[in-house]
Amino acid sequence: MARGHLVLEHALDQIQRGHQYRKDFDDLDGLCESIQRFGLLNPPAVTEGFVLITGLRRVAAMERLGWRVTPIWIVPGVSDKLSYVLAVRDEQTLQKALKPIEQAELYEELKALYAEDAERRKAATQFRTGTEDGGAESAPPSDGPGGGNDRKSRVQAARAVTGRDSRTMLEQINELKRIAADDDEDPYVRQHAAEALIELNQDGKVNGRFQAVKAAQHTAALNRMAQHPDTPEPVRDAAARELETLTAAAGSADA
Repeated sequence: MARGHLVLEHALDQIQRGHQYRKDFDDLDGLCESIQRFGLLNPPAVTEGFVLITGLRRVAAMERLGWRVTPIWIVPGVSDKLSYVLAVRDEQTLQKALKPIEQAELYEELKALYAEDAERRKAATQFRTGTEDGGAESAPPSDGPGGGNDRKSRVQAARAVTGRDSRTMLEQINELKRIAADDDEDPYVRQHAAEALIELNQDGKVNGRFQAVKAAQHTAALNRMAQHPDTPEPVRDAAARELETLTAAAGSADA
């Protein structure tokens, strides 16, 4: 028997959307036509608190059609945040591939959740070990940023999103997003990053664009050092020499 139970009518406006990683619904016309012609063949799935897990495009199509109620499938046991995010991941990656920026956003949240889950399990193990003889003992040093747990969380998150260890690509996308949104960055660099995000979201090519933006970022930093009157003269001279080297470089990878 399948998990959960069916409710034949539930108000659409009472379904909570939570955080959805899909921003692009693409063409809903075909889905609307199918629902009008055949009815809703696959009801949306929600948690016991009526938070949407699967069926975001179906809900959007029903709203476009003016529906007020929908059958829903209530799935028990999807309550903690990691389970919810993984359930959303399953829907949105299996039903329709996420775009690179959507993948990177999902990766970032899963990475944090996997790390939190690992810390909880580690703390529980340490507590049990420390109290077996009647007293708690001090915990061993944490792995810290870049440690074993951090790397494992990043690998787990990348594989959950793309099916492979794509953490470098996904972190490059998130770094480009950070640069594009940073008011302290050079305006040209921010624009370059924003354009790179638009382009990579269409063709999925990340690394070359990331390297080009980082080269532009470093060039802008060197320009500031070479031209700012408060920069010590030896630093200005060194920055100017580096700029000459970058200008002469054949491409962004060399830069």
